[in-house]
Amino acid sequence: MDVDESLVAVGEFGCYQKQLTCTFVLLQIYVACQSMLIVLVGVQPGYKIITPEVPSTHEELIKHVVFEEDLTSIATEWYLIRQEAYKVNLAGSLFFLGLLLGNILFGPLSDRFGRKPIFLIDFLHLWTLLPD
Repeated sequence: MDVDESLVAVGEFGCYQKQLTCTFVLLQIYVACQSMLIVLVGVQPGYKIITPEVPSTHEELIKHVVFEEDLTSIATEWYLIRQEAYKVNLAGSLFFLGLLLGNILFGPLSDRFGRKPIFLIDFLHLWTLLPD
């Protein structure tokens, strides 16, 4: 059986299938943008410490840091430099860990109970975690 015969047997690729494909492609574009977002907002510009002695605490370090470029990122907003710089990469790693665990957990549940009930339960669960 070739591809044409199998499509005749199971049904042609109709309007509904094209609509679903477009919807899922658009969702994948969104997920890809979320994945790249940490690269864009996590950029760490060069910096200088304007004190001769090395500050011992993070609070003292914040007072003596000057960034070389005038841009805003999570590294410059929260001073994620030196011992705190790992947090930028940690945020990206936790995002991908969440994707992995979500696929492992919700994929089989969606296959068993249907995608709509699992989506609604997950949506309501996330809604309860939102801050006021």
